[in-house]
Amino acid sequence: MSVSMREILIMKGKLKQSDIDTLAVGYHHVGGGLYLWVSGPNARSWLYRYKLHNKARWHGLGGAKDVSLAAARKLRDKCRAEVRGKGIDVVGQRQQQREADRKVTVTFRQAAEAFIAGQEHHWKSVEEGKAWRASLATYAFPILGDKLVADITRQDVLKVLEPIWLAKAETAKRLRGRIENILNWSVARGDRPEDVANAADLKMIKHGLPKQARKNGDNHHPSLPYKDIRAFMKELRQRDGVSPLALEFAILTAARVSEVVEARWSEIDRAEQTWTIPATRMKAGREHRVPLTPAALDVLDRAAKEDQGEFIFSRNGRHIERNAVLKVITRMGRDNATTHGFRSTFKDWARETTEFDDKLSEAAIAHKTGDKTYEAYARGTLFGRRRALMQAWSEYCGKAEG
Repeated sequence: MSVSMREILIMKGKLKQSDIDTLAVGYHHVGGGLYLWVSGPNARSWLYRYKLHNKARWHGLGGAKDVSLAAARKLRDKCRAEVRGKGIDVVGQRQQQREADRKVTVTFRQAAEAFIAGQEHHWKSVEEGKAWRASLATYAFPILGDKLVADITRQDVLKVLEPIWLAKAETAKRLRGRIENILNWSVARGDRPEDVANAADLKMIKHGLPKQARKNGDNHHPSLPYKDIRAFMKELRQRDGVSPLALEFAILTAARVSEVVEARWSEIDRAEQTWTIPATRMKAGREHRVPLTPAALDVLDRAAKEDQGEFIFSRNGRHIERNAVLKVITRMGRDNATTHGFRSTFKDWARETTEFDDKLSEAAIAHKTGDKTYEAYARGTLFGRRRALMQAWSEYCGKAEG
């Protein structure tokens, strides 16, 4: 096999700048451990090859478009002096520097966004991701956002939580947990030291915060007194649009609004008059069947006239947001009610005005009773009694007019 004079000159380290663009794909030894790597018609880069502990190492010196042959030789000479004279592993040194640079520049905002992006695929709904982003943007980012995640202290987290710890207790609790998760994730990723305690850990941070008032039962959210529900429903039914329909359906089924706004037509069995919510969208993580009364089915009929996409309560093919339902209550001037509070209204009505077993109404709103045997019956054998309970509730709420 014959070798051209140019190739012989290259092997002897006689490569010229004008030869660089003419070389074929492959590795070309320029001399003294310097190589030109041609990986494509327009892709050429310089590499320095050396051995350390009997292992070959390749150190990149830059692309041939930006680094000339003369500059590449100078860089090779510098690396060779470090490797041979000082025993420095230039490849390992660069990797360490890149890792150090990455750690130094990771802010809490970047860590939070990366954490959410990596976790939200298994969350029960897109609403959960939106809730995370909204609470962090509103309360955490103004104080923690631009801080290096490695430098965040307990005092920093206290500054975030103190203004809302009593005024917005539930929001503050969720926010603390979210910050704790992000900081734990940062430790696992190597962006925060392992030997530093989590700055948002409840066991320690609670000592720097006032004690929150205890709340019992289902009244965590303002709830409309059940004696006012019929007047409320009458006014609600006079309002047009998808959001009032979603709120009416949520009240009649005693379901969570998050379950209602993401309800799909495919979940409705009209023959059995049943709405089956899949486990992936339930807080308890298990499938929940809801008996549909004639009044609830009437809501579905009215919703079908609005938009026949995948979702029952939708606009332009996308389901409405929870806030859209909450705004209906706001526009009605009701400051003593929330979307979630109607579940408490239902519970109070069932406890105080009916003879239905309390555990049955708990099963109707998909609460865990602690009695696994009873819960199994409530989902199966006692489903007929749940239907009777929901029919009684529907009648108490009054009939739609017109």
